[in-house]
Amino acid sequence: MNNSKKARIRQDKMRDMLLTKELISVQEFCEQLNASQATIRNDLTYLEQQNVLKRVLGGAISTEGTPRNSNFHLRSSLYTEEKQKIAAYAVKHWIKPNCTLTLDAGTTCRCIAQELLMQKIPCSVVTNSFAAASILEKSEYIRLYLIGGSYDREHASFHDLTAIQMISSLYSDIYFLSPNGIDLKGQVTSSATEEHAIKKAFLQQSQKVIIAADHSKFCKTALKVLCPLTDIDTVLTDDGLDNDILQQYRQAGIPLIAC
Repeated sequence: MNNSKKARIRQDKMRDMLLTKELISVQEFCEQLNASQATIRNDLTYLEQQNVLKRVLGGAISTEGTPRNSNFHLRSSLYTEEKQKIAAYAVKHWIKPNCTLTLDAGTTCRCIAQELLMQKIPCSVVTNSFAAASILEKSEYIRLYLIGGSYDREHASFHDLTAIQMISSLYSDIYFLSPNGIDLKGQVTSSATEEHAIKKAFLQQSQKVIIAADHSKFCKTALKVLCPLTDIDTVLTDDGLDNDILQQYRQAGIPLIAC
């Protein structure tokens, strides 16, 4: 089995591809990675032996997690530059001194927390994200409200009935929402039941809702519908979103900004 540096780089890209799409064909791997079918099949065999994926007829599915319910730390390594751009734009254009904002447990919201720390903006932050809270607790400018309850280590967040009850007593000027999928039918979707309930509670307690999502979340549908896109005030994404898709959303009246 080829285990050269070039092969490892290609295999890492294959793993990343499988975290953004549930099923990828051998042909798609070949086209995206400019590799032969024999090379891709060898890589798939190796990655299946490492319990990274499961081969199916004509392609493969990830066993590391999909956009519907993937591990937080795995997602953190994807599209980091794009998420940082979104975070920088969000803080610069939307966060005012002394406002109250909510960050959900998405990896883009963790980047927003990091940007808040750097910009030293005095404000209050409500979050169920342990990762975001770990960043924000370093700032003397931030008044932090960490939503408690049962801790989910895989997703680095709190989400249970206790957390939902805490949210119901809080108010937020802006909720930064990182969904699992945004489809072309105008639906914003999430994955696991517990995560869905937390996001719904945050939606109800916030005056303004801004989606912060990299381009990989578009044209994807997760398990549960959170809300229609028409309920969202603004959608922030990166400039990697396909221009045709971008125009389709804008023509549908969605206030979408590609940072």
